[in-house]
Amino acid sequence: MRQVRVKLMQLEELSQRIAGLEELFAEKMRYDEQKERAFDELYNELSMYKNNFVEQSLLGVYKDIILLYDNVTRSLQEMTREEQAGTDLAEFAEFVLTEIVEILYRRGIELIDSSEYFDASIQRAVAVEYVSEPGLDNKVLRVVRRGFRSELRVIRPEEVVVARYRAEGGEQA
Repeated sequence: MRQVRVKLMQLEELSQRIAGLEELFAEKMRYDEQKERAFDELYNELSMYKNNFVEQSLLGVYKDIILLYDNVTRSLQEMTREEQAGTDLAEFAEFVLTEIVEILYRRGIELIDSSEYFDASIQRAVAVEYVSEPGLDNKVLRVVRRGFRSELRVIRPEEVVVARYRAEGGEQA
């Protein structure tokens, strides 16, 4: 009988040890899960910062290329005014302009398609011209500078002149 009690005590002690090991194992698993989640969060944050850093770094280069686009466009307009259209220089300028647009397009940047009516999400009104026809209110009269956008954002809004209705006698809609 004494042996049975000793064996029962040994079994009880072994059972307590196994329960302790189970608790340690469960605690270790919880710790590992928390560590895995923390690692995943840090990895995702790092990826986001890295991508944003690259995007922000390239944004300056894209804006410089867009300024080159503006300068070539301005030069072409001056050539047209001076009746140099169709010359080798004008053809070369048109070629450069096309290549600039193509380079930007390959990087996911494209010209904003002009809308008939003013859209503040992609356009910036640089001037307002008053009109006497109510149907022309908020209509884009002309584009001053073309705008560019990527899938993620507007890089440069299109600059436009917008019509504003003013009734005879000075009343504004």
